[in-house]
Amino acid sequence: MVIQISRIAFLLLIVTYKALLDMSYLDFIVPVFSYSGFQYIENSVKYFESWVLFSLAAIFVPHRLCKPSDFLFFIFFVLTITPMLSMYGLSNQPRVYMYFCMLIFIIFTLVRATPSLRVPYIKNGNQVAIIISGAFVALSVFKFIVTGAIWNINFDLAKVYEHREQLGDTLGSGLWGYIIPWTSKIFTLVILSIFLYNKKYLLALLVVMFQVLLFGITSHKGVALYPIFAIALFMLKDVKYILTYCLLSLVVLLISCYLAYFIWNYEILASLFTRRVFFLPSLLNFHYYDFFSKNGHLYLGHGILSPFVEYIYDIDPKRLIGSTYFGAPDMAANTGFIATSYMNFGFLGMIVFGFIAAAILKLVDGFSEGGKPSWFYISFISAPYFSLLTSSELLTSLLTHGLLASLLLAWLTYNRSPQGTSR
Repeated sequence: MVIQISRIAFLLLIVTYKALLDMSYLDFIVPVFSYSGFQYIENSVKYFESWVLFSLAAIFVPHRLCKPSDFLFFIFFVLTITPMLSMYGLSNQPRVYMYFCMLIFIIFTLVRATPSLRVPYIKNGNQVAIIISGAFVALSVFKFIVTGAIWNINFDLAKVYEHREQLGDTLGSGLWGYIIPWTSKIFTLVILSIFLYNKKYLLALLVVMFQVLLFGITSHKGVALYPIFAIALFMLKDVKYILTYCLLSLVVLLISCYLAYFIWNYEILASLFTRRVFFLPSLLNFHYYDFFSKNGHLYLGHGILSPFVEYIYDIDPKRLIGSTYFGAPDMAANTGFIATSYMNFGFLGMIVFGFIAAAILKLVDGFSEGGKPSWFYISFISAPYFSLLTSSELLTSLLTHGLLASLLLAWLTYNRSPQGTSR
């Protein structure tokens, strides 16, 4: 068995990443944010376990981008599983819950290894995808014009939350609460990706300009980042070890945040990234388990099964957790499908929803085998899938966050005849 040098470099880098997370948690997160629930509770057995579980899992993490699920699975491991393992070992979190989270990782690994799916082909699907996407863009523009939102544009980053709140009822009510978010993070990206794929760079530039306008109107920072992400994927499509470079970027980010705090006493950078991106989602995952393991499961009584299942709380689950653990009833303590699956159906829910989340990755891989490269599908599926991992329930991700719509468009843009590339 020959082990590639690139693989060894990736594994060394990912071990460095885990070590930096541990250091950041002990030296920054706990001292500065202990008031919000971040604690250090010594347990040498669990800390050793965290490294054993991490090491065994890291072996199965891809270091090359050969299919779309490689990227999304990589993100799942580095942004969800690894920070949870760090907190598990350093704050004495529940063993049974952590092991079921690792079981979901195993499910993802096994499903990705199954034979490729044969996806039916839709004739003229690309044209249908463009028509659907263009229709949603036109509807959004119509809404901006009739409400006057198009004349109320804000590019001041300091005022984004104020501006977003002002337009919340205008742009976020009823069906518009679906149409406009879907337009900004799915439909425009599909059009952009098609133009980039067909080397229509002038038309792609027009889409980017429209996306900038969308950011000015909606004040959602992600709207400005989505096209940058898609263009970066396109430009780096021929880079052999793009996942290794992504991991290196995360390592550099953690080091930068660490040094900024300890050398210049600059907390904001580490708070925005080290705390908010890496550790707060993990903390919320453990809080959800703690609350619903003691108070019983919801069985979707707060959602689609509300006519049949009684919901006993006065506020929705995310504010329930915000109120219970942070003393802030108005705080939307959103978390991803792992914790919300447990919230609704316990460990069985984690397993079932884990299989569904993994099957989505396998489905996207099937689309990519039709000829279009991985970057094409990653560009517009990543945003809703990332919501699934970090901030919403499975059904909410499929509907509200547009994951189902993105899968439909991926199907439409699938080509039956491969064109010789998988990246």
